[in-house]
Amino acid sequence: MIAAVSAFTLDAAVSADQTLGRRAINLLPAESRGRVNGLFTGLFFLGSAGAACSGPVLAQAGWLGVAAVAFAAAGAIHRMHRSERRPINPASNRRIQ
Repeated sequence: MIAAVSAFTLDAAVSADQTLGRRAINLLPAESRGRVNGLFTGLFFLGSAGAACSGPVLAQAGWLGVAAVAFAAAGAIHRMHRSERRPINPASNRRIQ
């Protein structure tokens, strides 16, 4: 019973997230709506690919392996974000956060 309620809640949350995300995209100006919509859809595809890859990792290494892969992916994304070149603010001669 708990699993069924959890599955229903997760499904409702994903549907609400999709609906609110699409609404936010449709409220953008027309010139940027297409690019953001493509990015939104691409990120959902990447999330689905990550979920599909978790099955074999779970079978081979268990939950600890899945957690390790997720932690490594989060670390790689964090490193990419931190290495991103940011413009310099002319007033303070420092990088814009």
